[in-house]
Amino acid sequence: MSLSNGTLFICKPLVKILQNHFESVSAELVAAINSIEDISGLEQLIDHSLESNSLEEFEQLLAQHNSRLPTPYKSME
Repeated sequence: MSLSNGTLFICKPLVKILQNHFESVSAELVAAINSIEDISGLEQLIDHSLESNSLEEFEQLLAQHNSRLPTPYKSME
């Protein structure tokens, strides 16, 4: 998978925020984030990552986000 510069610019900081906030982030979650090509959706997920009280809460928000978009993350569930 190749990420555009715009999505890569957002994906890497998003994963870093999650790692700093929750310590452990699974490779599957990183892959799911990297599979998102919608920049505005990734920007919303940054907000969610800062507001979530747990990694599970963020994952639920990610799943809700992905239910509105046709992304490869759906096949990983």
